[in-house]
Amino acid sequence: MSIYFDIAYAAVNNRLCLITGAGFTKAITNQKAPTWEDLLKELCAKCDDTGELEKKLFKSKITGECPKCSKEHEFVVNKPILALDELAEIIASKLKEKELDIYEEIKKIILPLTISDNCENIKKFFQEQSFRVVTTNYDKLIQELCGEGECQTISPGVLIPRLRSKVKVYHVHGSIDSPNNMIVTSNNYFKFMNAESYFSRKLSTLLYENTIVILGYAFNDNNLKSIFNSYKEFSKSSMTSPNIILVTRRKIEKHIKDLYKNNFNMRVLDGVEIDGLFRKLNDYIPKAEECKASSKRAIQRVMRNGSNRRYRKDYLRSSDSFFEIFNAMISSGYNFETKNAQEKFLDIFEKKRILTTEDGAWGQYTALANWLTYFFTNIDISKFHNKNSFMEVVLHSFNTMSEELLLGYSWEAYSIWKQHWDDVLKENKLLIAEYLSERGVDAPFYNV
Repeated sequence: MSIYFDIAYAAVNNRLCLITGAGFTKAITNQKAPTWEDLLKELCAKCDDTGELEKKLFKSKITGECPKCSKEHEFVVNKPILALDELAEIIASKLKEKELDIYEEIKKIILPLTISDNCENIKKFFQEQSFRVVTTNYDKLIQELCGEGECQTISPGVLIPRLRSKVKVYHVHGSIDSPNNMIVTSNNYFKFMNAESYFSRKLSTLLYENTIVILGYAFNDNNLKSIFNSYKEFSKSSMTSPNIILVTRRKIEKHIKDLYKNNFNMRVLDGVEIDGLFRKLNDYIPKAEECKASSKRAIQRVMRNGSNRRYRKDYLRSSDSFFEIFNAMISSGYNFETKNAQEKFLDIFEKKRILTTEDGAWGQYTALANWLTYFFTNIDISKFHNKNSFMEVVLHSFNTMSEELLLGYSWEAYSIWKQHWDDVLKENKLLIAEYLSERGVDAPFYNV
């Protein structure tokens, strides 16, 4: 299975939360929505039509090798002289001198924005699924995506609705519904980050309880970083799957992916346009719906305290069965800190290992490699009481695969391990490498 299935499965189980930034609004307005920097430049023009204020705030002098003449001297670059929230503070005071209010002027810029005609995949998902949205944007376009009566928006300064709705949108930085409560300037940010608000508490709860998908978001909000850090500690202590997925249209270098994974326990889905993401999610929804009910009933029977139930070997023949079990486990709120969970999942892998020993079982070798790499990418087993037993299954997989096309060895399994090794959690890499090296097993790709 894929990250797309994980997101779709979370959606059909009402366990999905999207975090949207300026890039999301740009995507649904055909790039007409301003970035935060563009917005501030528009505000500069409202209080200084000569352009001098914009030059002073958004152009910096630096000394170095000039890109034009390759000589060392002082030259001007397009770079803000301060952090954008600090520039907003300056612009707000300049607007005030003109008897203009920065919050009302932002509303005038944001209000005319409309959804473009090429958002059918996004609209379909927003109108058919139930989920939460946390946004740092001020606009109300998500409400338009959802259709009439299907969306509630919650913003600072606006009464919190108590009615049920398919989609709830939390405007953590305020919205144009209440401009004076929008978080714009450095002073606004300081108060927001140092106050225990309804929104900061709600965001923490949403992170712990849902699969989080970050869209169109530059990862530079200090408040969100602190919450992600606290989530990282929570996920490690409770042995849960990393449920934060960063989606970006640009390709991300491996060392940056590793940074996100190690620092925030976050997966990265790169090179993906927002409309393309929702097109694939809509394709995966029927499959997710199909396995939702039966998988959740089964996991509850198997994971119930004192239950001796196990998954049947015939069911585990299917390559999809493990992903259905794993996602049902996560969406039902179970984690891997209990011995019961650790033993039940070891039993799944043991049965899959046995299936690889049957006649004509080449597909089972491939499936076992897929299951192991997926599991070790999501769950840190270094504290499992039976981790060595898991390692015996890994050893079996390595002993029955080959980089070359050799009779009796699986080249496909080798390719899967090689392809996904970089995604495996560092703790698991260390465990696997140590266990295998002690037994004289080597593979060119498993550097740690």
